[in-house]
Amino acid sequence: MKAVSLTINGKKKSYYSFFKKSEYFQDGEGFIYWGGVTQLKKYGNNYKIKFIKKAWVNGQSLEMTIYLNSDQIKSYNKKNQLLEVLEKLTTFEGEIRCYFVGVYPKVEKVDVNGKIFDAVSVKVENLDHLVFRFDIEEE
Repeated sequence: MKAVSLTINGKKKSYYSFFKKSEYFQDGEGFIYWGGVTQLKKYGNNYKIKFIKKAWVNGQSLEMTIYLNSDQIKSYNKKNQLLEVLEKLTTFEGEIRCYFVGVYPKVEKVDVNGKIFDAVSVKVENLDHLVFRFDIEEE
């Protein structure tokens, strides 16, 4: 795979060089970002994906998350398969990796119970560009 080239957003690079750990998102745009997931939590019909590693931005260590809202999931053409995976991952005990492409993480102000703080938010618009990797042992 090291010799294979990919073209994404007009950039041509080796397959390997397109992958960037999510906490280093500031190194540039147009990568396939990935990171370990510490928590995948359900809020009603919405989901929050929280990454293990925090991003270092302007001298601060900031939490990185992806929120998937129910309207976005409902409009997705593979919603049943996605919901099945998301439900499994909310109680999954093993290693989970999340990959996303076509979106650039952004620092945003977040209000939690009246406290405002900075966090890195990933707004995935096209759910075809979101992938989870996890291993489940079949019985």
